[in-house]
Amino acid sequence: MDLSQWGVEKGFFDTEGNWVEPPEQVLQQIVSQLSHNRQNPPDPSEVGLWVVHDDQTIPLDGTWELILENQSSIIVKDQIGPNLPLGYHWLKNTSNQSSIRLIVTPTKCYLPPLYDWGWSMQLYSMRSNSSWGIGDLGDLDSFASFGASNGSNFVLVNPLHAALPIGTQQPSPYYPSSRCFKNPIYINMDDIRNSFGSQDIDEIEQLAKELNLESKINRDRVFELKMQALEKFWANFQGNENFDQYRIEQGPLLTKYAAFCVLSETYGYISSWPEQYKDPNSDQVSQFCKQNKDRIAFHSWLQWILDYQLEKASKHLSVVNDLAVGVDPSGADAWIWKDCFASNISTGAPPDAFNPNGQNWGFPPFDPYKLRESHFEPYIAMLKLAMSHVSGLRIDHVLGLFRLFWIPASSKDGQGSYVRYPWQEMLDILALESVRNQTWIVGEDLGTVEPFVRDELFARNILSYKVAWFEPEPPINMPQRCLGSLSTHDLPTIGGLWTKKDLQAQLDIGMNPNIEFNEEIRNKLSRWTGLGFDADLDQVIIKAYELLAKSKSMLVVASLEDGLKVIDRPNMPGTTFEWPNWSLALPKSLEDIKKDQLILDIFKLFNSRNS
Repeated sequence: MDLSQWGVEKGFFDTEGNWVEPPEQVLQQIVSQLSHNRQNPPDPSEVGLWVVHDDQTIPLDGTWELILENQSSIIVKDQIGPNLPLGYHWLKNTSNQSSIRLIVTPTKCYLPPLYDWGWSMQLYSMRSNSSWGIGDLGDLDSFASFGASNGSNFVLVNPLHAALPIGTQQPSPYYPSSRCFKNPIYINMDDIRNSFGSQDIDEIEQLAKELNLESKINRDRVFELKMQALEKFWANFQGNENFDQYRIEQGPLLTKYAAFCVLSETYGYISSWPEQYKDPNSDQVSQFCKQNKDRIAFHSWLQWILDYQLEKASKHLSVVNDLAVGVDPSGADAWIWKDCFASNISTGAPPDAFNPNGQNWGFPPFDPYKLRESHFEPYIAMLKLAMSHVSGLRIDHVLGLFRLFWIPASSKDGQGSYVRYPWQEMLDILALESVRNQTWIVGEDLGTVEPFVRDELFARNILSYKVAWFEPEPPINMPQRCLGSLSTHDLPTIGGLWTKKDLQAQLDIGMNPNIEFNEEIRNKLSRWTGLGFDADLDQVIIKAYELLAKSKSMLVVASLEDGLKVIDRPNMPGTTFEWPNWSLALPKSLEDIKKDQLILDIFKLFNSRNS
């Protein structure tokens, strides 16, 4: 079977420029998951979908009815366009009643003039005196107000995606149950009390606030206590017109998500569900929703609260959302759109300098053919909700819109290859949602990148993501069209790098780190800052961020971990239980962060960009 016709790459260049060809057996396993016993891929013309630009002229055969998104209609003949209205429309052939989904998009994403700076944070780690053991949207609101009053322009947060609604909470925000909805663990409880009246939750609150004394986030306990309190508030909730309107606006997708939550509470992981509930569109699921309408409403109510609290936090300064690259195969999105995901496949990345063994992320990838046959329904829904109430969107591993590294379940040593996606259409739809929501886009384009990809992202107004540790030149020389940072949540902090404690931590837990590369970036940091290895950590942090602040980049970001001299990185790729991934609280409370001298000095550094 011809690999190329299915969009499967025979091999690939790694980050060192070496050509790698996986075993033939691995390639055939990938093709078998795409073909579903078909000899040839489905013809693109057979799925009833046109994605076109608003300035295009489209020839038509005969007379058609153009049904616009607002349900108004126009009779058209021979052609439509140019100057088509943006949006999701239908073309209906008046002679045979066949229909074509018509998605009209701009050519480029929204990109206003930017010369801004902000903070990146792992929201869960930033606890205040009012937190219930974890940073929440109230803490984001407070920090956003503090940041705006001191001169920063935005705050980049970790993905707020929903985790499985069960007792064992997934710590990684990049392994969500749903990318469309948010995690109730981030609900600010003080705001609930102020909005819906006082309930008898004093004992629960005391237990929750005691968790603030622990350096490691106890998500399971936080989730348990917050749900107990939220259920008390829900029991006395008298209804609200805004909540009713929210449910109408979110439509069947919210109902399906809430149904997934209730089914998970009832039966556990989806593998344990009765068979009749594994099809989200079955009559049995509809009947389950009717029988459990109060609990369905409860989970819908939680999402309404999260939506409102994020909107409130975003009024101080720009909030930048982070969109994960995939979803939990046992989660809500994988259930709702089960036919759009490939089975027996996970996604990942081939080996690179920081991950010599490669990465297996455990996500099921979208089947590119099934995704297109669905008219990109799950992709569109995800983008719409990811851009709600935010000014910017960082897309994790934006290269996945072009191709993803597929790893068959039976593959040894993470061997796999790349599978192509309909990237032109996916970028067109991204541009449509970006323009509609006035949301600028940053594409995390680290790793193995094909030469044309960055050119295409640039042409589409998608900002690159530059990380100093990977760059040959100092941060002051970062390009204009990017979001510039020193490190990421997956890489060493300045403190961890400078003190060598990050490298020692990897050795202590039995990893096989790239010692040479770690030393290389440590030497670069010394050379860039002009400081010897005996220099004080505060000096190194200030000098490094001074270089970043002086760059011409449209966006630059400082991490709270660096501002607080944190040694341990938030996540250690390649580990599971060996490292407290996504679970380390910041060493200071939000109240103390606002008074921290190094944090205030970093504010002064970056505010000089506007002087």
